[in-house]
Amino acid sequence: MYGGCIDGTEPSQAFIAARDGRAMGLAQRHRVDAYPEYRNEMATLAEIPAGTSSIDYLIGPQDAIGHGWGTELIRAFTARLWRDDPGAASIIVPVHAENLASWHALERAGFRRVAAGPLTPDNPVDTDDHFIYRLDRLLRTG
Repeated sequence: MYGGCIDGTEPSQAFIAARDGRAMGLAQRHRVDAYPEYRNEMATLAEIPAGTSSIDYLIGPQDAIGHGWGTELIRAFTARLWRDDPGAASIIVPVHAENLASWHALERAGFRRVAAGPLTPDNPVDTDDHFIYRLDRLLRTG
């Protein structure tokens, strides 16, 4: 599933998220324009500015859930994306509407909900109800 990220045949990058030396989850990033069908589907619901990236993430071990580490992961991964990709203008994240933990973590990390509507689900047992969250790079002047 992540082989293309590892061997460079996919335009996304995957990272293991660790806390105190223990693997706690996974984070993935890519430029939205690298996946035109994905971009076009999201663009039916929300504006996708040039230079937009997307992230995905998960917290793995059951005992790691519910401690705020998802929010911490999103904040750290967002900061790394801004640092590694100076051309990234915004980050957009589609989230299944029933995944309250995920969209609450995004909100706590500073993302704002910009749209709601149908998107093809990652998991075929899910409905197509999604929210789209967005965070724009803060531009410093002066």
